[in-house]
Amino acid sequence: RSNTELIPKIENEKWKMTVKVTTEDDVVENETELNLMNPQIIQRLKRQLEESIKDRIGLAVEQVQEEMEVDILGFGEEFRRAYPKQWLLAKDQWSEKFPDVEVDIIPKAYIRRPGVSTTPQGRSDEEVQQE
Repeated sequence: RSNTELIPKIENEKWKMTVKVTTEDDVVENETELNLMNPQIIQRLKRQLEESIKDRIGLAVEQVQEEMEVDILGFGEEFRRAYPKQWLLAKDQWSEKFPDVEVDIIPKAYIRRPGVSTTPQGRSDEEVQQE
């Protein structure tokens, strides 16, 4: 499950978009050498998941802004709703303004269920990373 929230902001004539992504994930099967019952390992996995989400969304935004130059993400609509007066002045130049919108990505991940097999199958306790 995931949810994305777009938060537009105009400061000193600089247009910014905050992309907040919240996701809840489950571990289906543990094929690693990690003990998923250890909260420290779950925290580490959570941070790695957040970084992965940030990287993937950042890459997509970069491609859309720099290569495609098309607002398929709906940034313009969010600016129109939040700043109707500024939008009226900028809408005719949106294709030029859109690539310059500063984007901040804030991911938040939760690992709700570590799965049925929390320790790796076929591994001895000595092989399982506890921390």
